[in-house]
Amino acid sequence: MLGIGIFVIPPEIAEYAQQTPLFLSLWLLGGVIAFAGADAFSELGAAYPKAGGDFTFQQRAFGASMAFATGCVLFLGVFGGSIAAVAVPIWEFQVSMLTGIDGRAPLFSFSGITLSTAQFGAAMLVVALTLINCTQSRNWAGLQIGLTVTPLFLLICLALFSLGSTEVTAEAPATTFETHVSVSGLVSAYVGIYFAYSGWNAVIYLAGEVKSPERTIPVSLIGGTVLVTCLYLLLCWSFVATLGMEGLAKSGEAGSAMAAKISPAYGEPIMGLLIACALLASLNASIMGGARIAYAMSKSGVFPNLFATVHPESKQPVKALLFQSVWVLLLIISGTFH
Repeated sequence: MLGIGIFVIPPEIAEYAQQTPLFLSLWLLGGVIAFAGADAFSELGAAYPKAGGDFTFQQRAFGASMAFATGCVLFLGVFGGSIAAVAVPIWEFQVSMLTGIDGRAPLFSFSGITLSTAQFGAAMLVVALTLINCTQSRNWAGLQIGLTVTPLFLLICLALFSLGSTEVTAEAPATTFETHVSVSGLVSAYVGIYFAYSGWNAVIYLAGEVKSPERTIPVSLIGGTVLVTCLYLLLCWSFVATLGMEGLAKSGEAGSAMAAKISPAYGEPIMGLLIACALLASLNASIMGGARIAYAMSKSGVFPNLFATVHPESKQPVKALLFQSVWVLLLIISGTFH
C-alpha cells in the first residue's frame, strides 16, 4: 500500500477539498472503505487460502470463463503494467535525483527502438528482483520486510518531527481557499485517494504460502490497512501543518516539499531515498503477487500447464516468475505500460 500515491496525491486532494477538516476526512473515508474490503477479503482468504487471490474467488463464484478473464486482466494489465509503471519512474525520478543521472537520456538504439537509461535500469531492476523471488521465500520475504519497515518508521518520525516543530508550523498559511468546493471535485479527489490505498489486498495472492492462514491473513489484511490509514492521516496532517493547504496544493510532490521545508540542505535527498525504498517494496510485492496469478491459472487448467509447477528446492513458481519478467520487459522496452 505504501507507495508513490501518498506523496503525489495529497496536493491534488488539497486543491479539490480546500479545507483541512474535509481534506483529512476524505483520507479517513478512503481508509474506511479499504478496511471494508480488507474485512471481506480476510474472510475469503482464510476460507480459501490458495494462490491467485481474486482469480481463485471468482472461479468458485462464477466459473472458469469469468475467472480466466479476470486473471488475464490482473496478470497482464494490473500487475504487469504496475511493475513496469513503478520500475521506470524509480530511475526517472528517484535515482536521477540521488545520482544526477538523466534517466530520460537515450542510452542506445537497436532496430529503430531507442532505450533510455531509465528503461534499461528498470529492466535490470525487474530482473534482479525476479531472481531474488526465485530463491527461498526467506530471501524475498526479508527484502520485503526491510523495504517496508524502514520507510514506515522513518516517515512516522519525520511526520511527528514536523508536527512538533513550532518553527515550521508557525509559518503554515491559512487552511482555507476562497473558492467553491464542488461535488465533482470531491469525486475526483476520492479517485486519487482510492489509488493511494490500493494494495490493501496484496497478501491474498500469496495465501497458499501463508502459515496459519485462518489467523495470519485477517491480521495482515486488517492490521495492515489500519496501520497504513493511520500513517496516511499522520502524513497528511504533517503536510498541512508544514505547507498549509494552499502550499500543499501547489507542491507537486508533498513528501519532498515538506522535507525541503524542514531541512533545505538534506531534506529532499532523504525523502527521495525513502520514496525509493517504498517504491521498491511496492515493486517487489507486485512481482510476488502477479506471478501467483499465472501459477493459479495454470493449476486450474485455464492457462498453459507450463507455469503450474514450483521449483523443487526453492518451492517458488519460478517459471511463472520468469514468464512475468519477460512480459514486463517487453512493456518497459516498448513503453506501452502508460
